[in-house]
Amino acid sequence: MRDSAVRDEVVRIILNTTGSSEKIARQTLSLYFEADRGVVPKRGDINVEGFGEVIKVMAEVGELKAPPPPVEHFIDLQCLKAAGLQ
Repeated sequence: MRDSAVRDEVVRIILNTTGSSEKIARQTLSLYFEADRGVVPKRGDINVEGFGEVIKVMAEVGELKAPPPPVEHFIDLQCLKAAGLQ
């Protein structure tokens, strides 16, 4: 997804998956990847503490029932741990 050489293919996948317009797909990719903003981790690692905060906020606004489930309910770190990334 980061490689600009395959950007058209990534856009095509976004269009097929989300039904988004090409303009929106390209703007979204630009937002996340141009100038390497660091939004999406390069190695696939997950900020567990940050993810926990997202879950907490989702419960506060009613998107999840309170009390919110633990982070482990949503993510499985086994592969990342095996790869030495977590």
